[in-house]
Amino acid sequence: SYEKAVDLEQAAAYPQIFYTSNSGLRPVVDRMFEQVKVRPQIAYEIEEDGSMAGLVAQNFGIAVMPEIPVLKQLEVDVVPLRNQHQKRYVYMACGKDKYQPPLVSKFADYVKRRGF
Repeated sequence: SYEKAVDLEQAAAYPQIFYTSNSGLRPVVDRMFEQVKVRPQIAYEIEEDGSMAGLVAQNFGIAVMPEIPVLKQLEVDVVPLRNQHQKRYVYMACGKDKYQPPLVSKFADYVKRRGF
C-alpha cells in the first residue's frame, strides 16, 4: 500500500473480513463503523486473528484488526486508521479471601493506586 494512513470511510470501499459476532473485538469494530456512519461490506466473518490475517494475505479482503505479530510474517500491508481513538477496558480479578503471594498482592496494589 502507498497510503501512510486511511480513514475508515476509505477502507469501507473494500470487502471486509470481520470478526464473528461472539468475538470481543466485533462490537469495537462495529462501533467504529457506526461512528463514521458507514456500513461495511462484510465478505467473511472469522473468529481468530491469525486466520483473518491469512485471508487478507490471500486477497480475500481487508480487515480492521489490532497489530499482531503474525502480520509481520505475512505478505500484508499494515495501514493505520486516521481519526480513530478506541478505548479497550482490561480487568483484573483476584480472589477475595484467598492467600495471594506477596508479589501478586503488590501488583494488585500497584494497579489500584495507578487507576488502570
